[in-house]
Amino acid sequence: MTEIDLGESEKKAALTDYLSKQEILEVQKSRFEKIIRNVIDVPFYQKKLKQDIRNLNVCSFNDLTELPFTTKQEIRNTSPIERSSSKSGGIAFIFSSSGTTGSRTAYLWSNMDDLIMKEVAGRCMERVGVGPSDVSLIIAPFGMNIMWYCMVNQYLAVGACVIPLGITSLENIVKAISTFPVTTITSLPVVGTRLFERIGASESLASAKTKIRHFHFGGDYMSNARRSRIEKYWEVDCYDFYGLSEIFGPIAGECKEKSGLHLAADYLLVEVVDPCTGKEVREGEVGVAVYTTLWNKAAPLLRYWSDDYVSISWEKCKCGRTSPRIFFEGRPFDGFRIDGKWIFAKEVEDILLSFDGTGDEWDLKIEGGAKEPVAKLQIESMDSDASTKRIEESLADLLGIPVKAEIVSCGFFSRGDLKPRRMMDQRSTYLK
Repeated sequence: MTEIDLGESEKKAALTDYLSKQEILEVQKSRFEKIIRNVIDVPFYQKKLKQDIRNLNVCSFNDLTELPFTTKQEIRNTSPIERSSSKSGGIAFIFSSSGTTGSRTAYLWSNMDDLIMKEVAGRCMERVGVGPSDVSLIIAPFGMNIMWYCMVNQYLAVGACVIPLGITSLENIVKAISTFPVTTITSLPVVGTRLFERIGASESLASAKTKIRHFHFGGDYMSNARRSRIEKYWEVDCYDFYGLSEIFGPIAGECKEKSGLHLAADYLLVEVVDPCTGKEVREGEVGVAVYTTLWNKAAPLLRYWSDDYVSISWEKCKCGRTSPRIFFEGRPFDGFRIDGKWIFAKEVEDILLSFDGTGDEWDLKIEGGAKEPVAKLQIESMDSDASTKRIEESLADLLGIPVKAEIVSCGFFSRGDLKPRRMMDQRSTYLK
């Protein structure tokens, strides 16, 4: 990207990151009312919303919350052609989701989608100071998966260099770090700790490690405790980014304050709703993120129920930006319900990794029936005689049920899965 282009991107970021809440809502309203007619001409929505369109004569921003949610299963059950708009511009790609939480889903991707993704991704990189002098090592699955493409382009958007390494062995990652002038490593949070396990205090990599100044994480939750460990291990800053295959990534990213992910609210409207009632929760409360896209997207989304549990804040960030911030908690895949409340792996990990001497790998299972459930924890540690009492007490306070902890030796857990399922509910009956 040229210096002029970068300046234009910075101007756009300034226009959106520093608007008041009312100004952002006005932008959303204007864009929604421009694109809604194109959206409801999409075959999928034409069929889905036939009754609602007739009743509401949908054209107003105020009508949005009267429309039904769009679910992931509905998307999986339809072809990409049915879900695509003929007015989105030329089609550039056909991508798929990662398939982490179910079967892969295909999407058409337009030239307009490409431009907007690069604009939003460029803003995210600029917030954390990435620019033309950076070299990013990307450790992610390549292929039809949409997110690798976004990862690559978030750096190209600000003139940085990319090393698209892909998913490979720790040995190959170490070799790349020692061979190339890597300044940022982009992957899943667990890679930051596992990679340090592999190279430790290696003197042969000391000079290469000093060049690395950022870890950029996405695709999974990042607990504050894991972030703290990675920053201590590597003596670098860690930043979190958030996206969805159904939209693109990142749609939100941290600034240098590391206090929530600034959302591209000029292109995305997010409602945070109660998972039981579907009604919007109060600001700061955790609920399911529901997204509506605000441009002529090839595969537009109206009230898309993401299954992502988040909270949102419109409070001005310490960095001075006023754009809304998302706080990602987890997905049902990452947790379980106790007494009707979701407990996510992020909360558990913040407790476990806060204890000195515990390792970076763990898992937690709930066993028993509805009346007498018990949580069984296994966590790695170098010290097999380490006391488990404080860990059990702290987890019991969070979960509200008894906890039995077992210390296992380092290397007990496989390092093969980059998205390990840390928490499993093996009760015969869910608690109500």
